[in-house]
Amino acid sequence: MRYRVRVVLFVAASSLVGVGCLDVAGNFEISGALDAVDASGKIDGTVEATTTDAGADALDASSPGDGTIPDAAADRSADAFLCSPNEYQCAGAELQVCNPNRDGWINKQLCGSEALCNTDGGACTPATCQPNDMQCDGAELQICNATLNGWTTTATCASAAHCNAEEGVCTAAPCTTGEVQCSGAMLQTCSGPDTGWTTTQTCATTALCTTSGDGGACETPACAANEYRCESAVLEACNTGRTGWSTVQTCTNAALCNATGATCVQPTCSPNEYSCNGAVLQICNANQNGWNTVQTCANAALCNASQAACNAAPCTPGEFQCNGAVLQECNATQTGWTNVQTCVSSGLCSATSGVCEAPVCTVGEFECSGSSLQFCNAQQTGWTPQSVCASAALCDATAGKCNPAVCESGQYECSGAVLEMCNAGLTGFTSLQTCANAALCNASQGQCNAAPCTPGEFQCNAAVLQECNTTQTGWTNVQTCATSALCDLAAQTCDAPVCTAGAFECAGAVLNECNTGETGFAPVQTCASGICDAVNGRCDVCNPGAWSCSGATLSHCASDGQSDPVAQVCASAAQCNAAAGACNPCVSGQLQCSGNVLQECDATQTGWTNLMDCGSTGTCDAVAGTCDPLPSDGGEGEGGDDDADE
Repeated sequence: MRYRVRVVLFVAASSLVGVGCLDVAGNFEISGALDAVDASGKIDGTVEATTTDAGADALDASSPGDGTIPDAAADRSADAFLCSPNEYQCAGAELQVCNPNRDGWINKQLCGSEALCNTDGGACTPATCQPNDMQCDGAELQICNATLNGWTTTATCASAAHCNAEEGVCTAAPCTTGEVQCSGAMLQTCSGPDTGWTTTQTCATTALCTTSGDGGACETPACAANEYRCESAVLEACNTGRTGWSTVQTCTNAALCNATGATCVQPTCSPNEYSCNGAVLQICNANQNGWNTVQTCANAALCNASQAACNAAPCTPGEFQCNGAVLQECNATQTGWTNVQTCVSSGLCSATSGVCEAPVCTVGEFECSGSSLQFCNAQQTGWTPQSVCASAALCDATAGKCNPAVCESGQYECSGAVLEMCNAGLTGFTSLQTCANAALCNASQGQCNAAPCTPGEFQCNAAVLQECNTTQTGWTNVQTCATSALCDLAAQTCDAPVCTAGAFECAGAVLNECNTGETGFAPVQTCASGICDAVNGRCDVCNPGAWSCSGATLSHCASDGQSDPVAQVCASAAQCNAAAGACNPCVSGQLQCSGNVLQECDATQTGWTNLMDCGSTGTCDAVAGTCDPLPSDGGEGEGGDDDADE
């Protein structure tokens, strides 16, 4: 029985992401019973184009040709899909997204740890720190935890100044002023042995903190967290330290690298692959993300994708062609092609042998070749390198990822008192040496440190007298002295202060000040005046309130002893009387004439005594000390009376 019907043939290349179905519309004659259509949608019979459909109108090239799958072809129930578009899952630390076929997962990003894999945001949560990063939180020495999202305290140092994040140890001595360290992402400077570390700058990541140069610096991030870029066909992600880029995946070509979506778009087709969209002969475009029209044939039966041409005659008996992933055979009347089998992919369709070849691998399957992680290509004909792992042992084909290195080559760590080194596969640590105790295991130097002290040993840590603890892991505070100089290591005690810092004393003309260590006095100044003032801590010019004579100059010292201003200039040096604080009117033995009376300065030099009255006939001569002429009574009239009275 032969039926003349209008049918639509859907040729699905379901294994190629983005390749839609080719819907071919036209009038066809179907040899065989209509009930020969099997459950897979294949017609068990020969499909022939009749003479009524000989023109180009016989085929309806209604496929969008843009990589979308028409609704008519989407005849699968929701239960047939493994995942939903833009759905994310975490496979350990690997963030994965649902593939376009919704039948598996594609690796999007390798997070720092499983805890940092975030399916809600579709991106890795930025790591707080990197493996083996150290920081100081006050006196607490901390290491980055296993999930890279916080810190774990490893030791409590004697003080914040004894915490050294750069070396990852509690030091025996405190830091020195101006010393620089990176504490996690914080650039810190030592403010002094009593103060400890001060954060001067917080870097974007721990890897960007550097102590090189003058005072250290935060280096500029090379990229943003969770930022992607395409370097030609290589999809790269900003590394966790934001110091540069790490390869995520090598795409088929640059056009299929999608930095915005952080993924490699699966190719629609393969280079030089041909297909027929109705009567239109198409070739895979250079970017492998669509088709370019090569030629429009007279009808669909004359479109020969295997020969990449429009046939003069549709085909010859026994001839095969591959229309995408569909293996077709020329029908007996040479009027068209009969679907023989739908191959897993177009690359597995062999027109030469007339068979669908077995897939080499499954889409989404991975294998490891040494340290090279490879994924099954879209055609399932072989393997494509995706990334090179740090070691062969870290290549995980089951998870389809490079496992993060547990450690770095040459890296050391301490497990209690055991010093360990990273193994060759970077998958863990191998024991090297067992130290005396955990505190003496030094991973930074890759060695067991000598014990910092011995039992019963003392040290002076600034003003604090300390004794070695019983486990020889550090020092215990015994006593805090008034000053560091009073810490007596030999006597194992604090000495009593000799004086108070800033106090003064005088040793003759030398002014001494108590030193900062309060262990004694040190000369400050030798007083030129010889007047040392311990109360006020200075040399005075003169004694406060005292009078003095310098020649005829009478001076009165100021109350603060710092100046000796002139009070009066006497008639002569002999008349300057410092004891009285005044100038005397005369000097001993001095004579004067008061009228016609000859007088002499008294013994106290404070007044005059009458010696002789020259009378009315004589003249008083103070220079000669007499009357000229002498009075007849010898001048005793008035003068004699004065002397007698005295």
